[in-house]
Amino acid sequence: GEESLYTPKALAQRKSLKMEPDVDTIIRQFWASFRGSESGHITRDQYVVGHKNISRAILPNFTEATAERAATDDWEVDAEGGAQADAMDFERYRSSLFDVADQWCNGTSSGEYATFLKQLFWRTHQCTLLLADRSTLRIDPISFAQWLLEALGPADAAAPPKQPRISTSDPEPPAPLPL
Repeated sequence: GEESLYTPKALAQRKSLKMEPDVDTIIRQFWASFRGSESGHITRDQYVVGHKNISRAILPNFTEATAERAATDDWEVDAEGGAQADAMDFERYRSSLFDVADQWCNGTSSGEYATFLKQLFWRTHQCTLLLADRSTLRIDPISFAQWLLEALGPADAAAPPKQPRISTSDPEPPAPLPL
């Protein structure tokens, strides 16, 4: 790492970013995405699934086995009680997710950390829409955003925009929604 990030002043500044409103808001968004998190805890299985999604978003060449091992190893460090722990509270989760941002950001501004975490959130979560006929439509937000930008950007008649990756509860995906 860059030496300037490890001075006593920079370390204190980086540590303080965890409580900055823009960073805290996105960490809470991750937390709220876990079913049952309103109870104040997430399970080991929830943590492992979330961790593997984050690992694959940051390092797309991670194999399933490598992602599983990293999640298990990090659970032992991040969860109070180590490998025997069966749940994690919000504060421990906040620290673990903040540590991810701290490892990957090259500066000491809350804006940089918040932007990193927002991008990570969008890369690890799908949007699920309930359609009028009660079927569901799942959209990968990054793919959808890229498709939307291409669709709204300069038109190239020879190359129509790529369709976003979608999946539904029905065997056949619905036709794309008109813009």
